[in-house]
This record gives sequence, C-alpha cells and structure tokens, in this order.
Amino acid sequence: MKKKLLTVALGSLFFMGMSLESSAFFGKKEEKIVLGFLPTEGSAEFEGFRDGLAAEIEAAIGKKVDIRTTDSYEALIDAMLAGEMDLAFSGGNQYIMAKDDSKGKENIEVIFTYGPDGVLEKAGYQGWIATKKDSDLHKDIKKSGIGDDLTPGGKDEIERIKMLKDKRFSFVSSSSSSGFKVPRAILNNTFGPEGTKEIKNKDDFANPQKVNIMDITFSPTGDHQGNINLIYNGGVDAGAFCEGYFVDGVDAKGIEDFYILAKRIVPNGPVWANVDSLGKDNLEKIKVHFNNLSYDKASEVGKQLWTSKGTLLKGKNEKFLLVQDGFYEILRQM
Repeated sequence: MKKKLLTVALGSLFFMGMSLESSAFFGKKEEKIVLGFLPTEGSAEFEGFRDGLAAEIEAAIGKKVDIRTTDSYEALIDAMLAGEMDLAFSGGNQYIMAKDDSKGKENIEVIFTYGPDGVLEKAGYQGWIATKKDSDLHKDIKKSGIGDDLTPGGKDEIERIKMLKDKRFSFVSSSSSSGFKVPRAILNNTFGPEGTKEIKNKDDFANPQKVNIMDITFSPTGDHQGNINLIYNGGVDAGAFCEGYFVDGVDAKGIEDFYILAKRIVPNGPVWANVDSLGKDNLEKIKVHFNNLSYDKASEVGKQLWTSKGTLLKGKNEKFLLVQDGFYEILRQM
C-alpha cells in the first residue's frame, strides 16, 4: 500500500514538473499588459484619456490592458525598469531617465507621441514659469519697467527671471520635464555659469539646501495640479507647470489667472515600453496600430483620446507619431 502511494506521489511530482517545464518551454503564460500613468494623469478628469489609450492598445495586441497610476514620478520609472509595468505614458524626461539608467539601456524603448496633423515639428506643449497676476512679484516686475516679451533667452525674460532672486519658487518634481528639467534650464541660463554665476551646477536646483539665492520647494502633491494651486494661493512667489492641467481640483480658472515670466515648447510625452516584459511582437503590433490610428478609425472607447474632458490631444486632427530616442535629446541637454 505504501509502495503504491509512493508511486502515485512520485508520478504527481513528475506530472507537475512536466507541466512547469512545458509552460516554460511553450512560452510565458498569457498575462495582462500593465499600462502605467503618472499621478498628474491619475485624476478623474483624465479617466477618458487613460481608458481610450488602454482600449486602443488592447485592439492592437488582443490582450487585456490593466491601468495603473503611480503615486510619484520616480515610482513609475522604477516600475518600468523592474518590468512591473510593460508600457507607460509620461513626460519625455521620465522616459529618458529610464532609458539612460544602466537597467534600461537595452530594454527601454520609446514608441510614439502625438501631434497636430501628424506633424512631428508641432508635437509639443507649453511649459511655463509663472506667478499669480497681481501678486507682489508681478507688481514688482511692472514697477521695474520690465517688458512682456516672451522670446526665449531674450532680455525681458532674463530680467524677469532675475526678479526671482530671494523669492520662493516651486518645481513639480525633480523627474518632471516641464515641471523641472525645462525651468531648471531657464533658471540656470540666468543664474548659472553662463549668467550671473551665482549657481555653480544646474544639478543644485534639485537640492534646495544648495541654492541660497532663492527658497526652492516642490509641489506638495507631486504633480502639476498641486503646483498650480501652490502658486495661485500664494504658497510661493512663482513656479513651474504646463498647460493641460486646469481641471477639477485646481483653484485657478486657467492661464489667464497667471503672469508668465518664461515659456518653452516641450516635446509631447511618449508612450514607451519595457521591451523584455512587453514582448517584441506586441511592440511591433502597437507601432503599426497607432501609426495608422485616427479619430475616425478609433473604437468608441478609443475616441475618448480626442474627446474626453481631460484629454491631452487638442483636437480631432491630432495623430499619433512614431518617434525615435533622438526626439527627446533636447531634454537631455537641459
């Protein structure tokens, strides 16, 4: 009897072993594809955008897409590098930070962005350094006779940025494109080695204790919405944020409530992948699908990419554009 039970037990173990080996041999068990978003796109207003993107990815690869929103920019980068997320929609700087990481050089790849009429040169958005209209800083700028010309690097811009000395300034997150990388470059142009030389290294801006010419802080909620409220409600004198985030939960009505000190065109954010976890076949299917996708061809859920309240696409003429790593090189240089 014992011998018979032993034989059955060994047979069961053998079967289990064969099952595991067969599973490994015939490929990875089918799983959901995980699509990650930053906290900035995690609010209810962006639900249609999130759902629309997931729906079209599902249409491309025939697999269920699980949407996940991280609680910080850094968490999304870490999850993508670890393969806990297969795809992400984010700003260009989060992609760059993952791609340039030693863990991401071989397996992180940018896929597509979006732009009017499918024109890559127009695939950008406005990033601002601003103060609230009629704030003390705004009044000081006007009293000083500084002009309103917004030419990047122009005399008026430099003089306005100089007025930030000894003021309170807020970035969004040290991983943000328009909320840190771009405004840091503007500040460094004025106060760094090419300007007044009061800042020795642009990286110091990420460490408030190293900057003694202004009081630097970061968005209390780690996103653009939090920074907009911080500036609007007088928590700081000026700060950085970008268009597209005047949604529910933001006290300001829009950019008309702010005075712009400087602005830049920032490359639109990409959808990017961990190729190892996503799979090369899925990557190619996604490229083909979105390269040919337009509003008229989208599913009903997918149409929300163009029509939902919080969408980042500015109109039905916006199309998705396959891009290479070099499209975001400008952010590396900043």
